[in-house]
Amino acid sequence: MTTDNEAISRLRKTVSDILWNDWDPIGISSFSNARDEYDAYVIPICRLLAARPDQAAIYDELVHLAQDIIGLDTVDADSTSKAARKLYLLTV
Repeated sequence: MTTDNEAISRLRKTVSDILWNDWDPIGISSFSNARDEYDAYVIPICRLLAARPDQAAIYDELVHLAQDIIGLDTVDADSTSKAARKLYLLTV
């Protein structure tokens, strides 16, 4: 039987992997020493997922993080959509 803590740890790891491998708005996933670059966003994304948002809301949150928090002028719509889709599938 899986404990709640184990399930939460797995969710955080999965979200972290999606942000790193699929979203990666600043294009650093090839630099393993920067692996924790997006970790500050894992818990806020997990909280969002707990509210069972639609895919568009997840996409909007990723855009917000990239533009308003990270400071990018534009986002890669394809990678953001892919990450939003994978994150959404964690809620269904």
